[in-house]
Amino acid sequence: QDSRVRWIKRLLEADFVSQERVYQPLLKHVLEAFHESSWHVVIDRTALWEGVDLATIALNYRKRAIPLVWTCVPYGGASEATYIQLLRRCVPLVPTNVQVIFHGDTEFGHSEMIRTLREMGWDFMLAQPSHCGFRSSINASSLPLASLPVTPQHPCQLAQVELFAQERLGGINVLAFYQPHYTRFNKLKRK
Repeated sequence: QDSRVRWIKRLLEADFVSQERVYQPLLKHVLEAFHESSWHVVIDRTALWEGVDLATIALNYRKRAIPLVWTCVPYGGASEATYIQLLRRCVPLVPTNVQVIFHGDTEFGHSEMIRTLREMGWDFMLAQPSHCGFRSSINASSLPLASLPVTPQHPCQLAQVELFAQERLGGINVLAFYQPHYTRFNKLKRK
C-alpha cells in the first residue's frame, strides 16, 4: 500500500501530467457514450496524505464516482473561491443538454456556491449547518434551521424560503430530516 501511495503521489506531482492533457481527453471519449438525461454530480474532500486533502467533483454512476476534476487543497479544506474554481473547471465536461443535480455537504453549501450553480443552470442539494438562518417571508424574522420541527419519523419541507440572514438568498426549497452523526467508535456525536 505504501509503495502505491508513493507512486500515485509522484504521478500526481509530475509536471507532464495534467488533467486537461492526459485524463480529460480520455474522459470526454468515455462520456460520449453516457446517454443519461440527468447527472448527479458530487463534490467532496478526502485526506490524501499528511497535510494534503483532495477535493474532487465526480459523476455518480451505478454506485461509483467517476472523477471529473480534482485539486489538492490544504488539510482541513480550502476557500470558497477554490471550490468554485474547481466547479467551473468541470463545466466543459458536462453536455449542455443534461440536467445536473449537484450534491455537497455543509463545507460546500455557502451562498457563493449556490449563486454560481444557479448561474450555471444546475439544480443542487447542498447541506446546511443547523445554525444557518432562514426566513419564510420578507417580514418574518430569521430562525436557525435547528428550530424546524424535525423528528426521527417526520422530516420537514419548506418551499421558497430565504437562507443566510446576512446575504438573503431567496427562492430556496429546504428539506430538513433527522440524521444522527456518530464518532468512529459508534458513539452519538450530534443530531
